[in-house]
Amino acid sequence: MCDRMQVFTPDELNLIHNTSMDILMDTGVRFIAAEALEIFRKQGFRTDGTRVFFTEKDVNRALETIPPCFTIRARNPEYNVSIGEDDFVFLPTGGAPNVVSYTGKRRPATLTDYQTCCKLVQTSDQLDMNGWLMVQPTDIPPQVAHLDMLFADIAMCDKAYVGTATSRQAARDCLEMAALVWGGKDNLKQHPVMATIVNPTSPLKYSLEEAESIIDMAHLRQPLVITNLVMAGTSGPVSLPGSLALANAEILAGLVLSQLAGPGTPVVYGSVSAPADMRTVISAVGAPEAVVLASAITQLAKFYQLPCCTGGMLTNAHCPDAQAASEGTLMMSTAVRNGANFIAHACGQLGSYISMSFEKWQCPYLVDSYSAHQERIY
Repeated sequence: MCDRMQVFTPDELNLIHNTSMDILMDTGVRFIAAEALEIFRKQGFRTDGTRVFFTEKDVNRALETIPPCFTIRARNPEYNVSIGEDDFVFLPTGGAPNVVSYTGKRRPATLTDYQTCCKLVQTSDQLDMNGWLMVQPTDIPPQVAHLDMLFADIAMCDKAYVGTATSRQAARDCLEMAALVWGGKDNLKQHPVMATIVNPTSPLKYSLEEAESIIDMAHLRQPLVITNLVMAGTSGPVSLPGSLALANAEILAGLVLSQLAGPGTPVVYGSVSAPADMRTVISAVGAPEAVVLASAITQLAKFYQLPCCTGGMLTNAHCPDAQAASEGTLMMSTAVRNGANFIAHACGQLGSYISMSFEKWQCPYLVDSYSAHQERIY
């Protein structure tokens, strides 16, 4: 799984680790959720308002209880997936509010688009898991949109899937729906059935929704994918080493909370950090520096003996052109060759997450079959 693209020496990895420990001990990380702060205080952590401070001993104690690999059950046992060590999975993109055609024309995404994505995952021999929020439907109320998407994930695809942490209510609804499918919450504790992506807010903050979702998922031992997006030059230091140390500190802080709430909860260590485009102030996920950060994050995950999450076919291009192909291929090859285990955005992503392209899934015959509502452009 790993090759000579990995360039960090043990001394360099220790230097990044030690810098992150300094950040955690001297600056700390803000947790907005009162429940999270209470958990930390009961365990003797030093706090100052919403800020929590961590020692290296705290981090090492949490790392000792996290399994280096784990299996997620699917509704169809043939699609059970193993994550960690030499095992890896591909997932589709997520988060796009728009769907874009091959000409670059964008339109708001709908629930039908989301359902089409689920069908494409089900029929793909390359995607191992169903994703979450592959597009953001704009035609249903946001307060209940997660219910429709979760139902589509479960009913239209019998592969393993990703849960939601958009709010505490959404996370609890996600667990309730999983309990209905897998025979109760006690069964969930025994067998992971979904992985939930949690995104810290850089720099050094976990919002109310993020912290509460970590707690709820950890109580039932459902895997957490703690993945940040530090933008070098805006939400993090402009230097790549500084951004890397900051990203590492954020991930480790959330990891500690997960083990306090549910010791033994599987955790995937991840980041899709990238430099900020100073002209548009968005994340330049297709930049060469983003590839360097992805390689570094993978090596840090192996340093902590944790499964790793990073991006796949990431690009800044706004249509599936040569730029999209070259940027995506470079990032994807880096993720695979460096040993990433949970490779998100393996297909479909465009424009730094602003759009999703059915053409970029590279299966137009399926799109034509499942998307009768879409303009025929093939």
